[in-house]
Amino acid sequence: MIKLKFLSNQQDIDFQNDSIYVTFSTNTYLKFQGNPRLVYFFDIPHSVNEREINASIEQNLFEESKDNSKEFYPLTFKYIYKYFLTYTQFYNRLDNLVSKHKEISHIEYSENISFIFTSAISAICKKYKKVELSVDETFDGFSYRHNNVMLSDIPFKIDNHNFYILLYAIYLRLFNHKVFVLPSSFMIDIPKRINILKSSIFTVHNRLKKLMGLLKPSKHPFGLTSLDFSKISKNTYKLDKKIWEKYREDERYVIEHLISTFFSKYPYDYLTRLRLKVEKLLRWSNTKCVILDETIDAYRRLILSACANEKIDAEFVPHGIISEKIQFSFTENDDYNHRYIPKILAWNDYSYRYFEKMKLESLPISFPINISPYKKNKPKDILVLLSYGDRVNLNQFEEDIIKILNSVDYKNTKIDWKIHHNIFSDSNDIMNKQKKRIEQKYNTNINFLDHEVKSSSVMKNYNVVIFTTYTTGIYEAALLNVPFIIYSNENEECHGIQVEFIPIAKNENDFRNLLKQDNNDYLVDIRKSLTKNITLNKYLLNKCA
Repeated sequence: MIKLKFLSNQQDIDFQNDSIYVTFSTNTYLKFQGNPRLVYFFDIPHSVNEREINASIEQNLFEESKDNSKEFYPLTFKYIYKYFLTYTQFYNRLDNLVSKHKEISHIEYSENISFIFTSAISAICKKYKKVELSVDETFDGFSYRHNNVMLSDIPFKIDNHNFYILLYAIYLRLFNHKVFVLPSSFMIDIPKRINILKSSIFTVHNRLKKLMGLLKPSKHPFGLTSLDFSKISKNTYKLDKKIWEKYREDERYVIEHLISTFFSKYPYDYLTRLRLKVEKLLRWSNTKCVILDETIDAYRRLILSACANEKIDAEFVPHGIISEKIQFSFTENDDYNHRYIPKILAWNDYSYRYFEKMKLESLPISFPINISPYKKNKPKDILVLLSYGDRVNLNQFEEDIIKILNSVDYKNTKIDWKIHHNIFSDSNDIMNKQKKRIEQKYNTNINFLDHEVKSSSVMKNYNVVIFTTYTTGIYEAALLNVPFIIYSNENEECHGIQVEFIPIAKNENDFRNLLKQDNNDYLVDIRKSLTKNITLNKYLLNKCA
């Protein structure tokens, strides 16, 4: 009789012969490396294919939506795929582990990890008839923010009337309005006759109440509402088993729960009223085109649906470097494409040509990447730009730091580190704790630049920039003529860059060799690709001509 025990934190382990221990921390695993009773969770194979999962979910939600009572099912996609990817990797890794150690009789874990993890544990225990032991103990958490709550971009408590919409629409027509754009950090110096589509126009009455102190201010970032998926929802929205026949019962249960939670917050009549308000604003303002910054968010999908109903053009500007096949994983249905895939303003010819291969309408533009003013400082060797992790490896942040420290002479190399600005303090706290533990292990100081420092403002102070994921920073480095290396095992297919010609390291040997190279021709190629086409601003001006 063997107990499988998931460690809640990075404490010293009192190894017992009757237990197998699982840690989510690379640092903890290395500390006790060689002990056969310790397993590093994220080393266990997961067999997750993100594109295939996304395509399947998209297709099935769209099939469900053909039933009028399920019309808004595609709006739930973002929440399903984010949680379901994580659920799948949890389940597959647990399945791999338990099937390998058939002597396991009990599985012990902290109930505070997340509802997705506990759901996977319950499903595995049911499958293999194991005893489930949940304990109430502190869990350190993951660097990638993974918890029970997710923010929503759909406005909450919309006005009951259309008075303010009508006034705004009349104002827009007086000034010959043509195009709406969704708020984006890249939309700089918007030309006349182009306006930002703010969801606040549908909530004017409530905002007035807040100003008068009649409503409490929102406690969520940017005034967004939140969905708590750990709670049992009152309403139950069922899946058509014929449509989801390839999914296990536990998988369908998870998806049904996510859908039910979403619609308990946003009932059908509310979404219908909101879409009607969007349609009226578009129609009354004589809008010719809406340009979106995302296509999978619920509110953005509602806008796309409104555009389709009003026969108004919709276009999409990616807000960062993207994997084209993951962004648009399901493209095999013309009705779906018409409703949910807008014309794509690709960042360069490479991405444009790939969208064309996917038979999606696209146009290459020169994107206005915002390079921050140069902040000169003492020259250093390396700037490492880290990711928090992702839905498959939730502690990649810690893993990447250790991987790079093991690949360089960190005692004699001047290195600065930086992560993307993160608004979630809990995630920042977890990463800071992980950083301190690594510093102790390696007896070194890991110097992190402040959140407020823009990466593009300091890149020129370094001999090379290291990226641990595919990010828009790659374009920034190329525009600044700063050599870079992508040090990642991710199997990303980002066709906005020619991956065969850029320095990508999959292991320590690759990385060390690339650090020695001095061929920077790839920088010229990327710069040319980003600057040869019509600018976004010129394109917008042409839209209004």
